[in-house]
This record gives sequence, C-alpha cells and structure tokens, in this order.
Amino acid sequence: MRLKNMFILLTFVACWVFYAPQALAGVEVYVTGKSVSFDVPPVVDTSSNRTLVPFRHIFEALGAEVWFDSRANAAFGKKGDLTIELPMNQKVAYKNNEQIQLDVATQAVNGRTMVPLRFISESLGCQVDAHNTTDGLRVDIAWLEPSQPEETLSNERTLSEINISTSDTELVIELTVKDGLNKVFTLRSPDRLVLDLQNTTNRAAEEVNLDHPLVSAIRTGQLNNETTRVVLDLKSVVSYHFEKNNDSLLIKVADELSATADVTITDEPAGRPAQPMLVADEQLIILDAGHGGRDIGATGVSGKYEKDLVLAITNQLKATLEDEGYKVILTRSDDTYVSLDERVAIADRTNAFAFVSVHANSTANAAIQGLEVFKYYDSDSRLAQHVLEGILERTGQNNRKVKEAGFYVIKNTLMPAILIETGFISNSQEEAFLWDPKNQTDIVEGIVAGIMAYQGR
Repeated sequence: MRLKNMFILLTFVACWVFYAPQALAGVEVYVTGKSVSFDVPPVVDTSSNRTLVPFRHIFEALGAEVWFDSRANAAFGKKGDLTIELPMNQKVAYKNNEQIQLDVATQAVNGRTMVPLRFISESLGCQVDAHNTTDGLRVDIAWLEPSQPEETLSNERTLSEINISTSDTELVIELTVKDGLNKVFTLRSPDRLVLDLQNTTNRAAEEVNLDHPLVSAIRTGQLNNETTRVVLDLKSVVSYHFEKNNDSLLIKVADELSATADVTITDEPAGRPAQPMLVADEQLIILDAGHGGRDIGATGVSGKYEKDLVLAITNQLKATLEDEGYKVILTRSDDTYVSLDERVAIADRTNAFAFVSVHANSTANAAIQGLEVFKYYDSDSRLAQHVLEGILERTGQNNRKVKEAGFYVIKNTLMPAILIETGFISNSQEEAFLWDPKNQTDIVEGIVAGIMAYQGR
C-alpha cells in the first residue's frame, strides 16, 4: 500500500512538472516595435504550448482599458466597442458576451493574473508573429489595420503628408491638409508646440525625426474621432507662426532671438499680433481619481470598491493642494464614469504642469502589499520618485518602487504624468490601512510634499 501511494505521488509530481506553466527565459514581447516590460516574466503552458503574460501589461500596451473584477473572478479589457472577459482558471473567454473556447486557462502565477498572449492580441485586431532568436523567443505584435479605420471616421479633412524645408533662420513644416479650424498651444517640461487639427483624420507618418537645432521630432496621432494632433518636440524656446492655404498649413519655427516683431498667426484676422507662447502653469495640476460609475475598479477583501477609495483620497488631495496655493482640475469629482479618452482630453485642454492619477492595487496573492508609482516608459522619473518618497516617509508602507508602464492616461497626456497605486486592497491589512482617514491624510500629504519637491519648492 505504501509503494502504491508513493507511485501515485511520483506520478502526480511528474505530471505537475510537465504540465505546470514554466517561466520563460529570454522572452521579449514587442508591440509595433516597442518592447513591453513585465514585472512578472511570461510563462508557457506546456500542455498547450501557449504563452501567458500579465494581463494588465499586455492590455495596456495594446491601448485597452483594463480592470479585474474580484466578484466575477475575471480579468477584463475594453477597447472601443469591444470588451474581452477572461474568467480565472477557465478555458473560455467572452468577446462582447460571445463565448470563445481557449487552449489554455487564465491563471494566477507568481501573484499575477496571466492571460494567453495570442488570444488577447488577435482579439484586438493584431497579428502575432513568434520566432526564436539567439537570445530566446521574440514575439512581435502588429496592428492588422489602423485602430481608427478610415471608414469609421467621417471628417471633412485629412492630414496626408508632412514636408520639411530649412533656411538659415527657420524651419518650415508643411502639412498637407485642407483649410479648417485649428487649436495651437505650447507645453513645457519637455517643451512642445502642439497643433490640434479639428475635424481631421490622420494619414501622415506617425513620427518624423529631425536633425535640427530647434526641433528634434514631429509626432502625429488621432487624438479622438474628430481631432488629429501634431506635436513638435522642441530643443529650445522658439517663435512660431502659421500660414493657411486652401490645401496646406505652414508652420514656421524660428529661434526666439531672431523673431521679428510683426509675425502673425494667420488663423486670426489679418494684422492681429501673434499670440504669445503658452507655458506650463506651474500652479495648475490635473488630478485623476481612477475608475468611477459603472467601472468599479478592483474590489477589496471587505467588498468595498476601489473607485470609492481613490475618490476620497483625490478629493482630499485637491483640498490640500489648494491650501498650498495650487489650482486643481479634477477628471471626476463624484461617482461618475469618465472614459480614458475623456480624462486625457480634460488634461490636454490645459497647460497644467502635471497629471496625477490615483488608484489602488489588487492581486490574486493576498499576501502582497505596498506602494507603487508608475511613469511612462523612458520618461522623466523625478515626479514619480519624489511622490513615492513623500508618501513612504509618512506611511512606512512596503516600497515597491517607481515602475514603468503604458497605462493609457500616462501614455497619452502631454504633460508629465504619474499613476499612484496607493496600496493593495486585496490584502486585508493594507485595505484597512487605506480606508483609515488618518492614513489617507498621510498619503495626501506625502503626494503634496512630493509634488512640491519636484518643483523645487
């Protein structure tokens, strides 16, 4: 009997070793050529030969809104009118309520919810190409079609081409686009000249890199269904003016010292003086309470919602910043649903010096707790680091450090932006800590101290 039990145990162990998800060494995932960073490495399910990755990172890298519903025990991703639901430990998924059979189940690995990479990517309209390299496995994900298909946009104008010419004193950028309404403004830290082309569809190159003393790059993108945004990354303070023709728009950029006094913006009546350059308002900040309305965010151990916790913290943060002399704009001030696009639009209509998004974390591993502050890939880390240190000094939480991610709101806002994960509401001790009013005050004061340190105040 003892030998029989031993045989059963060994058989179970052998099966587990063979079929359990195995961490992959040297796996690199790229979305449209940009590497995706994961805090937990991808794994391969050996029984299905499918690669699984942390769900939050891959959804956000593909531009989707993401959340985990602990009541449904499922991960969700939403992009446009498509919603994907991935129940935990089940070989099924739902695309807009249509059930799809999977080769591998969504599962928890090393405290992270892991989802099938190929299914997620292809469901969102991407092509997936996996191949071996000398360093391991490389997975390339590319869009099969633009995220805003032309047939879905009914704009009167199209930005089709960008042409560049230079002289001794100025850089001339010609945008091939019909005459229409345009919004112009500048932003600091870093310096950018921004042009929003109203009622316009973007069909121009997404990025043009320049070897010029005034402008390092020109970037274009579809800000929303009606607006194409053109951003000039500036190397120094410049003067600028615009000339409109029936089928083109000229942007003339010159060194500020060589600018003449009679430069005009020809969007305005003839002879009206050029508008002064807008600079970031060092007293204006955007606060973003995550989730809201029908988007409850994560659900804590107690059954309370993330959306309510972060709103309480954000409203207190607004009051404290105003006491310090700041002007504050909220993306939401009550339990209202605000889309990610709307949050970005609220911020980008201003010249605020910073954008701060407040969230609470959740994971399948109930033992994990601590504070994280996220910034966008390769962006300036100073604001995130100062805020992290300001909070930790007052709360003594576990330091999970500054991290990088492609969260939609910190990726698409023009000003310096961070996302604060104030703690894990999947941990009963930290959830109680976060709901304590005194601790919320400490968190708020830490954020304010970090912001002021970032500004050198």
